[in-house]
Amino acid sequence: FSQFRAQPVSVKPQKVQGSYQIACAGLHLGCTYSINGSLAAQHASQAGWTEYHRRISEREEQSLRVEFEQRQQSFEANFAARSAVDNRVLAARKEIELMMEVACPRCQHPFDGFDGCAALECTRPLANGRPCGAHFCALCFTDCGRNAHDHVRLECEFRNQPGLMRGNYYLIEPALQTWTRFLDQQRKVKLRTFLTTLDVPTREGLHSDCFVLEKCRELGLEGYLSANLESQPAGAVSGVEALRAMGFGEVGDQKLKRVLLRAKDDVNRAVDLLLRA
Repeated sequence: FSQFRAQPVSVKPQKVQGSYQIACAGLHLGCTYSINGSLAAQHASQAGWTEYHRRISEREEQSLRVEFEQRQQSFEANFAARSAVDNRVLAARKEIELMMEVACPRCQHPFDGFDGCAALECTRPLANGRPCGAHFCALCFTDCGRNAHDHVRLECEFRNQPGLMRGNYYLIEPALQTWTRFLDQQRKVKLRTFLTTLDVPTREGLHSDCFVLEKCRELGLEGYLSANLESQPAGAVSGVEALRAMGFGEVGDQKLKRVLLRAKDDVNRAVDLLLRA
């Protein structure tokens, strides 16, 4: 114990099979002998015994501190990971909300009135008291400035879609149902494309979101929230693979390649072309 007290750095209590023992001062010379607590109690002086317990307390505190730091680091890592997933889920939900909304492309104010004409005007008053005044297309939601009629009649990419238009400006009656059906079709394509770009934790988070789950059920896309859906980062999936994943596999790869060529490798544009075919 005189050696034990004189060498506070090199001679420390070691825990062996659940109990602390004092290694021999000649440990560095190869001696493996150690003194357990019972033997130490028989031979130690009061000062030596006090030092023995002080060292044990220090070792216990050190062990607890290391354990606490490890738990803290693990908690922080899990919290950061969880926070990152939560942020991705919130961002994804916001994106889906925007997909589901029918809103003015200029002031972003939602609206639900539709009289059958695809050339719309937003009359919502702005902060200055004046109306928004945006003229836009009810099909592609392009802001056309002061007049949307020419765009609807000549430029809108959807105007020639079968079963949609009657004449130059109006949708087939009942117009509201035709418009709603068309919007749901576009929402389904956009949402399906979007969901295939998400990682598994984000999709799992969305699966517990009542709003997202309800919309996916309405559009027949509930299966796209499954953790088993193969997902890759946006841009990592080839155009043909993306179109196959959206249910266009029966068309055949050659036709999908031709459509993608026409769409200049824009998958969303290719989907529109396939739906019109």
